[in-house]
Amino acid sequence: MKLKPDLKHRAELYAAIDRGELGFPRALQALRRSIGKTQAEYAELAGLSTRIFKEIEQGRGNPTLKSIRKAIKPLALDITVCRIKNPNPYQSGSQKIRNDVS
Repeated sequence: MKLKPDLKHRAELYAAIDRGELGFPRALQALRRSIGKTQAEYAELAGLSTRIFKEIEQGRGNPTLKSIRKAIKPLALDITVCRIKNPNPYQSGSQKIRNDVS
């Protein structure tokens, strides 16, 4: 079953995600709502238990990569690796940390 969300709303959500305004849980929630599904309906569509889906959407628990992939598949999304545009300076290297602390 192919989902057809409101494309304008979805484009706005993608733009907010790109700007770093929405983390994964909130983005998933907003995208789910954009297609008019409850958590239970979406969980069934994704092949997940409602409990697991709720935990993913609320940023709780410790979902597997497989569960996350299932959660985003109905939205025609996949997981990728990309560089962070504005990384936390404390995660960018030990020299930076030493300079900030000194």
